[in-house]
Amino acid sequence: AAAIAALQDENYLKEQQHKNAQQRAFLHDALHTLGLHPIASQGNFILVDCRSNEMAKRLIIGLEARHIYVRDVTSYGLEQCMRISIGTETENATLLEVLKELLA
Repeated sequence: AAAIAALQDENYLKEQQHKNAQQRAFLHDALHTLGLHPIASQGNFILVDCRSNEMAKRLIIGLEARHIYVRDVTSYGLEQCMRISIGTETENATLLEVLKELLA
């Protein structure tokens, strides 16, 4: 019932779409600044090309060790990539902090 009510609330939906777009742009730029290669997106996730299978696996494992879960997209034939869902401002800041440590 709560999900149906949220989907019927146009103001709420617009607000959430706006927040997602803002965080997607922020995350895209920040990932690029870290030396990763995010692929432009219009959805609620960003596909990140890590440029090698080894780097993608290292980052995915390192993030999981810190209880940050991203999607391994090896099964899609994208071994060098990972998929990151757009989170809240706080969640995205934490993700970026951990990625910075892993890339150092």
